[in-house]
Amino acid sequence: MYICPVCNGLENTTKMCANCQVNMEEQGRLIEQLGDYAPYLDDEGMKLFDGDTQSKTNHTCVHVYQCQICGQTDHVSIQEIFYH
Repeated sequence: MYICPVCNGLENTTKMCANCQVNMEEQGRLIEQLGDYAPYLDDEGMKLFDGDTQSKTNHTCVHVYQCQICGQTDHVSIQEIFYH
């Protein structure tokens, strides 16, 4: 089984805003923002809708980052780790 280290609190990641040159705030998984029931759906199936065509194959989890100064958002693919 693969797990996302950011979702599970094992790692913190940073993303620099291209406009403001400050760290953007992590806003959670992209698939959680697709609707009210998205967090309750199967993770592997939801990866078909995250905008990264290889996320299921490459075991990545797409997260949204937002700049608190200018409001710019960006998507970052986080490499999942194997957990047994």
